[in-house]
Amino acid sequence: MHRFHRITSSWPSSLVPPPTIQEGDYDSWRLAHEVQCGDVCVTASEAAGLSEFSEALRTYRQAAGLSQERLAERTSFSRSLIAMVERGDRRPTPEFAVACDEILKTRGALAAMLRLERLPPWFAEWTDVEREATSFKIFTMGLVPGLLQIPAYARTALSGGRAVDVEEAVAMRMDRQKIFERGVRCWVVVEESVLLRPSGSARVMQEQLAHLIDMAGRLDGFQVLPLAHSVLTGTLGSFTIASLPGAEEGCAYVEGAPRGQVTSDSSKISALSHKFEAVRTHALSHRESLDLIKTVEERWARSCGASPVTADRRATASRSRRRAGMCSSGTARPRTAE
Repeated sequence: MHRFHRITSSWPSSLVPPPTIQEGDYDSWRLAHEVQCGDVCVTASEAAGLSEFSEALRTYRQAAGLSQERLAERTSFSRSLIAMVERGDRRPTPEFAVACDEILKTRGALAAMLRLERLPPWFAEWTDVEREATSFKIFTMGLVPGLLQIPAYARTALSGGRAVDVEEAVAMRMDRQKIFERGVRCWVVVEESVLLRPSGSARVMQEQLAHLIDMAGRLDGFQVLPLAHSVLTGTLGSFTIASLPGAEEGCAYVEGAPRGQVTSDSSKISALSHKFEAVRTHALSHRESLDLIKTVEERWARSCGASPVTADRRATASRSRRRAGMCSSGTARPRTAE
């Protein structure tokens, strides 16, 4: 049985299962309709799997009285592809979902479900947490935290990952950064390697560090952990601790290969909290950290033949990036919990 977080308590009386819906398929039919009508926000574990899309496609097709062959004829996709999607053996494309929605008269339900599935399940769960959190403690190694990345930097970082559509993934990452608009508190510590490891061109790195300087002034705390003290992190990689309303321990996201982990285990969160305080203690002060970032920014500027970004130019660029981020997300951006 599917679990739902209700947004509205009313279930549209006009939406009744077609008579061809079998008892075992009712949950899939209801899931698709509730996603379509905006009445629920499904949990990450339910939205993430292709099985939900596969079941919904089969249910809608049968309700429309179409065989796989007939649907193939009317959508121009092959019967074998439709069969593979219904078995969960093939990932559907957005074009496939839109075509099926049009023929099956499902008013965008399949396309909506596919957008919900775009995030890996473990990270989709974390974006739910981000939306509700009141504060964050972030420690990263190697890369700038996603919440502080500019589009060009994020594009390079995501190009080597599992993102189905890099531009869509970048837009989603920029959309996540809107949490700062509601005044969430945030403390960040980055390892010095974050400033030195290129993600994109030297120009991109210069602009990214300029953005870090701009954002550092808005955060509750921003520090750089010198490479000499990176031994403090041990085998633990990047992590984020989020405080949630009404939750004593909160929740944490720990990056790892091949997948990250979201945990609300109190003992693990306590250990991460102690680790965060340890790296903060050995990190440079806020002022020292800003001075270091400015120094490295100047190096990146020289390497690309540019001038270091002044305070005025930095503020202007930051405003432009925020506007670009909002524009780039556009209508193609999925509604996520990031």
